[in-house]
Amino acid sequence: MTAGIGGIGATAGTAATARIGGIGGIGGIDGIDGIGGIAGGRTGVIELDGRLRAVRDRAREASADLRARALAIDADPDAMEAHFDSPVFAAMREGQTPVELRESASGGAPPSGAGGCLETVVAFTETACGDAATALACPGPGLAGVMVCLLGDQAQRELFFRRLRGGRTWSFFAMTEAAHGSDAGAMDTRFEPDGAGGWLLFGSKRRGSPCSVMRSARSALATDYPA
Repeated sequence: MTAGIGGIGATAGTAATARIGGIGGIGGIDGIDGIGGIAGGRTGVIELDGRLRAVRDRAREASADLRARALAIDADPDAMEAHFDSPVFAAMREGQTPVELRESASGGAPPSGAGGCLETVVAFTETACGDAATALACPGPGLAGVMVCLLGDQAQRELFFRRLRGGRTWSFFAMTEAAHGSDAGAMDTRFEPDGAGGWLLFGSKRRGSPCSVMRSARSALATDYPA
């Protein structure tokens, strides 16, 4: 199996931003009405049904909070304490967390949709209309949480998601390598047994986000390789 490095990051530190990739042809300046993309050499548009429009509308409302915070975060990304308790940050974090591990079963529907990939794309695209960098500065599971859910056992899932409660800790996801880019099947980074019941980590990553605020990590990597 292969995976990028996912981890738990800084507590109450610096906000980090990253580029958004993989979403093409977003229509509408003030909001989205359909999602266009390219896959397998073909283009297409997914029209939003009532369920997706509801996700979009919740995210659109939430985006105003991010827009109001954007200039302050941009001016001083180290001063995040005033923003950690944003209700939108909390909702985004909850939406990225498995239901059984969320901080609260109440609080309304999260703008992330939390119903699948398409809902997440719609919600995050609309939320980012408020301010993309502020949305990406939200402490929470992010891509690392996806990998922990896919590859981690229950104990690892609980360790990871409980550590992120309270919204003052960032996760990170580092897959890109200098020699292989983001080709997960060609990763060189690996764990090897240390002979004493533990593991040693070998390899390097680049452009991991938001590694600039990392202080500790939990990792998931490839554990089997061709001869």
